[in-house]
Amino acid sequence: MRALRSAVITATMMSLAACTSAPPKAYVAPTISTTVSAPGNADLSEANATLQRALNERHLYLTVDGDVAPYPDSSCRNGLLKRVSSPAEIGAAQDPLYAGYLLPVRLQASGVRYRDSIGQWQPLTSLPATAMTVYLDLSDDARTPLAAPALSALSGQPVSLVLSDAQYQQWQKAGSALGQERVWVKRAPPLRRPEPAGARIEHLFQAHSGAALLALDGNPLAACQSQQDSVFIASATVPFQPGRGYRLSDLVAMLPQDADFNQLFRQAALVAKGRYLTFWGKLAVLQDRCKSGELGADVCGKGRATSQRDDQGLIVVIGGESSND
Repeated sequence: MRALRSAVITATMMSLAACTSAPPKAYVAPTISTTVSAPGNADLSEANATLQRALNERHLYLTVDGDVAPYPDSSCRNGLLKRVSSPAEIGAAQDPLYAGYLLPVRLQASGVRYRDSIGQWQPLTSLPATAMTVYLDLSDDARTPLAAPALSALSGQPVSLVLSDAQYQQWQKAGSALGQERVWVKRAPPLRRPEPAGARIEHLFQAHSGAALLALDGNPLAACQSQQDSVFIASATVPFQPGRGYRLSDLVAMLPQDADFNQLFRQAALVAKGRYLTFWGKLAVLQDRCKSGELGADVCGKGRATSQRDDQGLIVVIGGESSND
């Protein structure tokens, strides 16, 4: 009996202690940062913040030059070279749009030369320090033989060479100290894709690995769309509906993936006629998927969920923000 009384007293004391002790701390789930760094050439102005957010939702962004460009994480950048005419155009830092520079040069008895702004060939005594690879393009100088001494001098420079097919055959016979991984051949691609007019795209191939690069002038968005079938651009989140007015940000959200996003004002005029301009310059017909029943009222009449970045840190926000017209 005494043992039973002791057990009851002990249980009562434990119960009272439990009631008076501090409550356990609430569990706080760990947060995951979704901040995406803005490219160095992104337009962060307040005036273009709404347009910038709309482009970010499509995995694109507005540059300080007013161009629409692919985000660096689109994997386009790794296969693109920026064509330059002078060493002065080679930047020191990583370019957010390109993986390297293509500089046309010529081999002469006195060494390597490049053509200056007035068309004179100047000696290429040195190259600016840069975090990117420089490709010296000899392919337009087919008349000059690729002598072993000149090639040996180049082997000590942090550069790669671009040759024509005929020059590549010469290079193989010359016994250069320049490794195969640093030699590229300029030739037409085996499979032609739609390409933007005026970009002057040139195709480079590495003989021993089969790797490919594109050299071009100007904004690379259309070249990326050509090579990747525009799949890196997020799908449209606003439907096309005839007679509907589109603000610039809604126009960006509505255009198909293969549209030319660098001609938005022209696109606005075409959309009023049920058409849009593709990245390779052809007109295409917009499909009204609301009328056909492919899309429901949640998309066609009640706004949309968005994934956006703000104009400073370009922070990804996933949720149900709506835009009602």
